[in-house]
Amino acid sequence: LRHAFTILKHPLDGFADLRYGGKGGYAGAIALLLAVAVSLFIQERYTGFSFRTAPEDALRSSVVLIRFGALFCSFVLCNYLISSIRQGEGRLKDVFIGSVYALFPVVLLAVPVTLLSRVMTLSEASIYGFLNGLMIAWCALLLFWQVQSVQNYTVSETIANLALTALAVLGLWAAAFILFGIASEFVRFADGVLREAAMR
Repeated sequence: LRHAFTILKHPLDGFADLRYGGKGGYAGAIALLLAVAVSLFIQERYTGFSFRTAPEDALRSSVVLIRFGALFCSFVLCNYLISSIRQGEGRLKDVFIGSVYALFPVVLLAVPVTLLSRVMTLSEASIYGFLNGLMIAWCALLLFWQVQSVQNYTVSETIANLALTALAVLGLWAAAFILFGIASEFVRFADGVLREAAMR
């Protein structure tokens, strides 16, 4: 977990140490991922009324976590597959752990920003927006450096990798929605056939 702070100070070297220096591990990454999830839940659940886009709802907060988990897993899987095709050097373990460490700014900023939102007014919305934007931009930069360092890519190769990863994630989600729709229709059809047979 201490290595997360090293990555903040020296991101390229820090991520390279995950792949080549044996730093980081599943235990630390899972603990950090749980901390990110808790931070996101707190932000979604307890953001001040003035800055909420929807009424406070525990169920909605849980749905946000499910979406985050699905998006994170999709990114890790697709990025690993794209990197394997494009001669990347990172293993699935490295992509997973590196991606988790890239989200460390969420742990640092999400809860303080949430607490500030409860005492801010709408006239201070620009400050709230800046802090949220800073958190997202910081994570995006770390994610970029993670891919570049772990896969040993150049800047242009990293941009291409992330663009292809985004397309792969969209394709994966589209396929999942199609399969879910087909499965739902099949279940509905089977249920109708069974009901018809029962009536006879």
